[in-house]
Amino acid sequence: MSKNLKRIIPPVAIFIVAGLFVLFSPPPPAPKQVPSDVNVILLTIDSIRPDHLGCYGYDKPTSPNIDAMAEGGRLFRHAFSQSAWTIPGIMSILTSTQPPVHGVERRGDALDPAMTTLFDSFREAGYATPNICFLLTIPEFATIRVGPPEEEYYSEADDDELLRWLDDNHESKFFAWFHYRGVHLPYKAGDEAMSMFASALPPEERRSSGIRAVLSSAAVVPVGTAEFEEGDRAILEGLYDAEVKDLDAFVGRLQSKLSEYGLLEKTLIVITADHGEELLDHGFVGHASTMKAATLYDEVIRIPLIFSFPGRIPEGLEINELVQQIDVMPTILDIAGIPVPPGMQGRSLVPELFGAGGKRGSSAPVFAETVYGGYQATEEMAKTYWRCVRTDEWKLIEMDGPAGVTRRLYDLRNDPGELRDVYNENPESAEVLLAWLAEWRNQNEVRKISFAAGPITPGSAEAGADCSELQFPDDGVVLRFDELDGKVRASWTGNSALTHIVEYDVGEGMHHVTGSFAVSGVGRDFGPYSREMWDALAVRNPWRVRVSPDVQPRCWSEWNEFSFE
Repeated sequence: MSKNLKRIIPPVAIFIVAGLFVLFSPPPPAPKQVPSDVNVILLTIDSIRPDHLGCYGYDKPTSPNIDAMAEGGRLFRHAFSQSAWTIPGIMSILTSTQPPVHGVERRGDALDPAMTTLFDSFREAGYATPNICFLLTIPEFATIRVGPPEEEYYSEADDDELLRWLDDNHESKFFAWFHYRGVHLPYKAGDEAMSMFASALPPEERRSSGIRAVLSSAAVVPVGTAEFEEGDRAILEGLYDAEVKDLDAFVGRLQSKLSEYGLLEKTLIVITADHGEELLDHGFVGHASTMKAATLYDEVIRIPLIFSFPGRIPEGLEINELVQQIDVMPTILDIAGIPVPPGMQGRSLVPELFGAGGKRGSSAPVFAETVYGGYQATEEMAKTYWRCVRTDEWKLIEMDGPAGVTRRLYDLRNDPGELRDVYNENPESAEVLLAWLAEWRNQNEVRKISFAAGPITPGSAEAGADCSELQFPDDGVVLRFDELDGKVRASWTGNSALTHIVEYDVGEGMHHVTGSFAVSGVGRDFGPYSREMWDALAVRNPWRVRVSPDVQPRCWSEWNEFSFE
C-alpha cells in the first residue's frame, strides 16, 4: 500500500460501505442539567475568518469577549461551511442539508416549503421565533415559515436588533437567529476600532485601487476590477481586524444584555459563520459573491464554531475533529431536547460538547459546493459548480462546468496554504477522494428525491404494509474477495419506489462507529474494491446492518452481522 493511500485509508474503510460523511445516528439524550426552558441564540457572522480570533490563535486583541465565551464553553477548531457564499451556507445551517439537497444555490432559488427548518422545530416546541434578521426579508428566504419582520427593532445605525428585541421579550422562551453583517465588505469599522488596528492605512492619495475598493461603499469587488500592491496585505488585515473588533463589541453587549435579565445560565449561544474571507491568500479579497469568482480554499470555507452555555457545557476544551454547518441544527435541537426531523444530513455534536474533548480518531470528510460567482453569478456562470472534499490531510477541489471538469489536489499536511496542486503526483489518494465526492453526490440525489416525494406515513399505499428484510449480506456470512470479485451487492425486500435507510454498527473498541445512510430502492452496489481496500474493511470487523423504509416511525429489519475475510 502506498504511503499516501495509507494516510487516507481509515475513514475510507467506513465510507465504502456506510457513507460515513452523511451519517446521522440517533444522538444520545442531552445531559439532565440542561433546563427544559433553555433559550437559544444562533449568531451567524458574515465573512468571519476564525484565524483572526484570539481563541483560534490570533496574536492581536481583536476578540476578548468571544475568546472568553470560547474559554467558558466548547470551540471546534476545524469547522467548515458547505458553500462559498452566504445563502447556501445559511440554508445548510437552518435545514441540516447540503446545498444540492436544499436547492438554494443560485440567486432567485427558494427553499422547498416541505423542508423543516430550525424555526419550525422550535416553534412547534412552543418557542418564540422572532423575525429580526434582515436575510429573512430577501426572496431566497421567502418560503421559510417565520412570522412577519418585526420592523420596530430594525435600524440602519447599528446591529442591535437582537438586543432591542430582548428588552421587550426577555421573559419569553425563545430561539433567536441573528446574522451579523458588519465584517462583510466594505471594510468600514468604527473610529475606535480603526484607531486600534488600521493605523497602517495610508492617506487616500497613496492607496492602491484595491484598498480604495474595499473601503468604498460597494460590497462587490469583482476579480480584475482592482489591483493590490506589495504591502497591501498588512493594510487589509488591519481593516479587517477593526471590523472583527466591532463584532466583538457587539458580542460583549449581547452578553451584558443577557446578564441584565438573568438569562446567561439558561441561554445556549452558538457562534458560527456563513463562510470565511480571502485576504490576498490566493491573490484577491473576498468570497464568491464579492469576488464574482468562487474559490473553495480554507480561508473561504473554514469558519468558527463555538458553543457557550455557562454552567452547562464543560469549560475550556477544544474539539479537533472536522465538523460542518449541517451539524449545527441537530446539535442545537439535541441540547434543547427537541426531536430531530427525519432527513437531516448532519450529526449531533453533543457527545463532543459534553464529553472529554480532544479527538476520537480519523475525522469524517467534509464537503462544499458553490456556483461560480455566488449571488452575483450570471445565468452562464451559474452553470459552473465548484465542489470540494476535505479530510484531515487532503483536499480535492473540482470545477465542473460547460467547458469540462478540472481538478486540483492539495496535501494539507505539507501545504496548509493550498499553494501547490499535487493531483498528478498522487493518483491513489485522488481516486479515493473522487470516490468520496461521487458518493456524496449520490447521497444528495437520494435525499433530494426523498424530500420531493413528501412525507410517507406507515399504513399508506406508498409505504406498503411490510417491513424490509435483508437478503444479502446474510447473517453470519464471511465475504471473500475472490468469490465476489471485490464487489458487494447489498439487497433487501420492500417497495422499490421508496428510499430506504441503512443503519450500521461497525467494529469494536477504537474502530467502533455507528450511523446510517439513504439508498433509493431495494439494493446498492459497493465496489469493486482493490485487495488493499478489502483488507482495510476487514480491520473493521464485525459489521452489523439493518434496513427500514424511510418512514416514521421506522420499520427495521433484524440486524445481520457479517465480516470481511
